[in-house]
Amino acid sequence: MREHPGLIVPTEYDEVVSTPSLPIILVSVFVGLGCGALGLYVAYEILRFMVPFSVAFATLAMLAGLSIASGGLSALAGEGSGWINFGFSCGLMLLIMLYLGFCMLVGVLAATLMVI
Repeated sequence: MREHPGLIVPTEYDEVVSTPSLPIILVSVFVGLGCGALGLYVAYEILRFMVPFSVAFATLAMLAGLSIASGGLSALAGEGSGWINFGFSCGLMLLIMLYLGFCMLVGVLAATLMVI
């Protein structure tokens, strides 16, 4: 890189390092969760699917929303980190689902102990 006073100008030979972008990751996770909830409602209430098929449809809608939002925002931002953002978004989605499952399990156990 050539350095000027107070300014670093990249040359044509510099490497472009792609790093994950937190706003893109968070927005794509929120879009994925919204698409999953909307997909569950559409499949169960409007299309009258059985529960397992509704959950499968909601999972596909969630992954579609997450991948479209992550890829689209990465392309709009002009970053070469689309796959990195998608991977971190999926990881954050998995952590959210695990936390939700853990909280529901603890709530069910606490409710059972309160009834007994």
